[in-house]
Amino acid sequence: MPAETTQAAPLAWQRSGIVAAARRVRLGARMDAAVSALHAREGERYRQGDMLVEFDCSVERASLEEARIAFQLAKLGHKTRKREYESREITEEQVEMAALQSEAALAALNRMRERVKYCAITAPFNARVVKVFAAEHEEVAAHKPVVEIAEDTALQFHLLLPWAWLQWLSIGDEFDVRIAGRDYRARLKHLAPEADPVDKSLAAVARILNADNRLVIGMSGAARFTPPGGGAEAAH
Repeated sequence: MPAETTQAAPLAWQRSGIVAAARRVRLGARMDAAVSALHAREGERYRQGDMLVEFDCSVERASLEEARIAFQLAKLGHKTRKREYESREITEEQVEMAALQSEAALAALNRMRERVKYCAITAPFNARVVKVFAAEHEEVAAHKPVVEIAEDTALQFHLLLPWAWLQWLSIGDEFDVRIAGRDYRARLKHLAPEADPVDKSLAAVARILNADNRLVIGMSGAARFTPPGGGAEAAH
């Protein structure tokens, strides 16, 4: 549950920020294809491995079956060549040629197996669908986004901090965040490796420890800090 409302910190010790997902990615088609089934719905949650999008891959699946048959024929040809060599009907080089043909057919089969994997998009991790960019039966181009997902089970708070605060603020320190009229607790997780020399600040990421279903990605809020001694000179 969110923490009880506490007295607001002085404005000098407050910094605004945005609620963000721990991971947010756009997933796209890896080949030109038509969407045959769209399972992803904006706002819905999906588990890792769940089907999000299926593409029409009738041609690819037919090519896969063709490659499978070609490999079986090449294997049989190799076996036949080995028997003929044992009977001294052919040379060793002919057997080696048949072996290479079998290996080439297997490589072509594996290539088609990998291509058929492109016929669907599954959730790479537990996530909520943020945006869907295509509709069923729509033609989509390779490498174009089809669905955008975000991991919102471990929400973060992104903000800018004065670099002077590093005198007393460290990774792992906790502070309060007020978002939409409610108080939450956050723990500083990451500081950017490079600061902005103009406004003397650096980007920071904190994890919201007691996030609830009222928090939504994109909400703004104010982080409130209580530095040791509250020295005014450290607020800038």
